Amino acid sequence: MRLQREVNSLNEYLRFLNSMLRHDILNIFTRMLAYVDFLEEKCNADELKKLRESIEAGVNLVHKIRELELSTDQTKKIYSLKEVIDEVSRGYDVKVTVDGDTKILANEGIFNVFENLIGNAVKHGGATEVKITITENRKITVRLEDNGKGIPAEVIEKIFERGFTTGKGSGLGLYIVKKLIESYGGEIRLR
Repeated sequence: MRLQREVNSLNEYLRFLNSMLRHDILNIFTRMLAYVDFLEEKCNADELKKLRESIEAGVNLVHKIRELELSTDQTKKIYSLKEVIDEVSRGYDVKVTVDGDTKILANEGIFNVFENLIGNAVKHGGATEVKITITENRKITVRLEDNGKGIPAEVIEKIFERGFTTGKGSGLGLYIVKKLIESYGGEIRLR
């Protein structure tokens, strides 16, 4: 019992430090972006574009770390999957249809699961339509299909590995999705 309290206390402290670090780094990047905006008005240099891309990559990495932290959050509540997907899909200019619904016990990371899945379909696959089917028969199955270009066969086995990327990203997105789904007692597969 005492050991569990110590572990919980240490985890709480690490979450606090992580939160503080994320906050401070995001503030630095936000100030840097304001200077980039100012400089872009004065000149149109490729170096500024590269600086903006680097800052945005740093901001995205901080957000991914937050998502990964959510996979350890034991505070869960009931979410409607359809409502979660509908909310996430509003951020994309693509047609997202959801067939079915169920309620699940999850933490806020459930939003990141669909943010990453829909985002990857759009950004990496070029999808203009995403269809999500939710069924429940002793277990919940969520099937996501899109009209994008698909995933090359040679990388299918690697896409859920930490650090794997085919582009400029951090390689954490689908790894985080996998960790979050596992923290809910589920699994993710690609067919």
